[in-house]
Amino acid sequence: MGLRLFGKNIFQIYTHHIMKIEYETVAGKPEQSSYTLCKIDSNSILDKLSSIGTTVKVSNLKHLLQVNGNRCEGFVFGGTDTSIGTIWVMYRGANDLEYRIRDIDAYIFDVYINRKYRGKGYAGEMLRQLMQYLHNKGLSTAHLAVSKTNISAIRAYEKTGFTTVADKRFVRFLKINIPYHKL
Repeated sequence: MGLRLFGKNIFQIYTHHIMKIEYETVAGKPEQSSYTLCKIDSNSILDKLSSIGTTVKVSNLKHLLQVNGNRCEGFVFGGTDTSIGTIWVMYRGANDLEYRIRDIDAYIFDVYINRKYRGKGYAGEMLRQLMQYLHNKGLSTAHLAVSKTNISAIRAYEKTGFTTVADKRFVRFLKINIPYHKL
């Protein structure tokens, strides 16, 4: 459902699955690739993301890193000469209009696999490695939100071990998301 004015969306309602994964779900699963996660810093963000792609504007991601400091981290998944995807996580206490993290310890967002690597299990491996990283930081659970219409992503998350804990709606007014769930 939405409202358009002069050909532009000014108001849209979206429905998302809120999904959760426990470290125990991925613990013990064998590593499926020789690729690893490499942390992104605000100085190298443009270089690292330009060759991979992302679902969020690079300027917005850079802003999240600057505003939230150690409460936001981004990673590139790949090898020395290959960049396959990106994944981001916000931690409790992070604060931005779209990501007010209060009652959970880790919120995963902007999970992105470059088109030429999709369907080969890389998203699952990237998520497994992120959960191992979070576990090493003392966190055992992570959440994410995915559009109910993004069936391929939902299947990939479920295959990795995510379960749906709720369906929530949120509103986008102009280009600003209005939070729908106190996380």
